[in-house]
Amino acid sequence: PEGLRRRDDVVEALFAVLQKLREGIPGYVFEECQALPEIRWRFAEKRSSSRFVLDLVDRMQDGFSPQDYVSGRALVFPPTRPGITAAAATREVLAMLTPDRARYTALAKEYAPRAKSSEQWYGTAYSQQPILPSAVDH
Repeated sequence: PEGLRRRDDVVEALFAVLQKLREGIPGYVFEECQALPEIRWRFAEKRSSSRFVLDLVDRMQDGFSPQDYVSGRALVFPPTRPGITAAAATREVLAMLTPDRARYTALAKEYAPRAKSSEQWYGTAYSQQPILPSAVDH
C-alpha cells in the first residue's frame, strides 16, 4: 500500500531518471553494454544438441539474420539502420519516453470501489482517468 500511496513519486522518479539519461550517457556505457554480453557468450555453458537445434529454429523463424542465428539475443548488436550509432538510437528512444506519451497503470484492490467499467473476457472491473499535469510536471 505504501507504493500505491506514493505512485506519483514513482512516476516523478522515473521521468527524472529519463531526463538525466537525456542529458548524456557516457560512451563507455555503450561499449560495456556490448562487452559484457560478449564475455557471457564466450564463457557460456554448453547446451544439449537438441536444445541448440530448437533455439536455432526459433531464431530462424523470429527473423534473425543468418549471421545472428547462433547468438540470437545473447549479444548486443549495433542499430540496423545505416548511419545511426547506438548513442543516436538511444537518444531517439529517450526522446519518445515522455509523460505525455505514457500510459500509467495502477493496480490495487483498493481501487475496486471506484471502478466504472469491466473488461469483456473476465469481467475485471477497472476505471480510466486522465493523468493530471501536476502529477508529471514536478
